[in-house]
Amino acid sequence: PGALAQVLGGALADRFGTQAVVMYSLLLALAVLAALSVPPLRELSDPASALAYPLAVDLLLVLCLGLALGCAIGGLLRKMVDENPQWPAFTAGILLQSACVVAFWLPVVSGAVSDWLAVSGTVFVMLFLLLLAGCLLFVIHGQLTDRNLRKAGAI
Repeated sequence: PGALAQVLGGALADRFGTQAVVMYSLLLALAVLAALSVPPLRELSDPASALAYPLAVDLLLVLCLGLALGCAIGGLLRKMVDENPQWPAFTAGILLQSACVVAFWLPVVSGAVSDWLAVSGTVFVMLFLLLLAGCLLFVIHGQLTDRNLRKAGAI
């Protein structure tokens, strides 16, 4: 669903603007990750009270996460092409390569952390923290871009 959602994210970015599509997609992904992070965090504080969602709820949340992240990547690809028109393939490739590196290392690192803490599902907590940092950087970049455009008189 994430790959198809990239097309949807790019189309929505063309229609509603890149900043809005990426921001709403990231916020939806953060909300889903927060919900998915509750069971591992509760298990960490009290292993006897391990809370788990029914399988259907887990599947729905993971599907929503894939759609939200796919839309965010589609919007980010659009933004990178717009901001770097002289190197669109290079900048888009860097974004996708970065996503692939995270997709490879995140399960490896989270597996090690899960074994170390003896808690399952830490991948969602780690992805939440990574996405939260990315969201903050995206907001800061947007504010800096707006400030630079105002100084240049383009806005």
